[in-house]
Amino acid sequence: MLEDFKFTYSKLSTNGVKTFKIDEYKGKYYLHVEIKETTPLKAVQVKYNIKFVRKSNNLSVFAQQVKFEYGYEEANNDYINGLDKGDVIEVDNSNPIITDDQFDDIAKINDYKNVTLSGSDWKFTVNVTDESTKNFLFTNAGVKEVLAKFPEQEFKFFNFSGKPAFTATGKLELNVDDIVDEFDKMYVYRYANGKMYKLNASFDAEENTLSFRTNKLDTFVVTDKEIKDGTVVVENSSSDSSSDADKNNPETGASDAVNAAVAMAVASLATAGAVALKKFSK
Repeated sequence: MLEDFKFTYSKLSTNGVKTFKIDEYKGKYYLHVEIKETTPLKAVQVKYNIKFVRKSNNLSVFAQQVKFEYGYEEANNDYINGLDKGDVIEVDNSNPIITDDQFDDIAKINDYKNVTLSGSDWKFTVNVTDESTKNFLFTNAGVKEVLAKFPEQEFKFFNFSGKPAFTATGKLELNVDDIVDEFDKMYVYRYANGKMYKLNASFDAEENTLSFRTNKLDTFVVTDKEIKDGTVVVENSSSDSSSDADKNNPETGASDAVNAAVAMAVASLATAGAVALKKFSK
């Protein structure tokens, strides 16, 4: 019976959706949604109309509106308000956004002097006075273009998907405790616009960290062999850094953290869609 019907979709809001369609799997139909590789600062609303229509006359026999939102959570206000002067601000992927108001509170607590933000594998000490809202989503996901270009080298990646930039320059520390004994030497690069840019980093043997100064957190690479400064990895790349990272790269052990906020919404929609469509297949 379903061979005589088709699904049509009409977008009512947002440009953040990469794929929105009904897929068949083992005789059942599920809603398949993929979100574009973005790190929004606010929740993004998605709304579509789905119609189940006859192919012969294009008349609708079933229609349903689907809506949900995706994005990332803000840092907990109670946590920010409970900070004391000199405290390290812990940043977590479960709520990686720090708002402009929260930055104002952090700056005031610290007499408008430098503060230290800290996440998994990194610390950043910088002045946050009058800073805008930023997303500190972070992973160690490998950049597949870099891995393909240098297959004989070992790497550790530090990816800030939201690419937060600051007015002031600060000190970024990268944790290399897990590779310091494996790499004979360590070279640090920023990967941006399809090129590798060498950075002058200092190694702290007590803390096993590499540090350098920057005002932007984007994609940083530590490798065991030197790469010529400015080496082109991807021709004519217009992005600040690769957004097509290999989330399951065995070298990093990283998993796909992007779009995690969407997963529960999509799962519930798929179940509802499967139940509704089953009625029409009888």
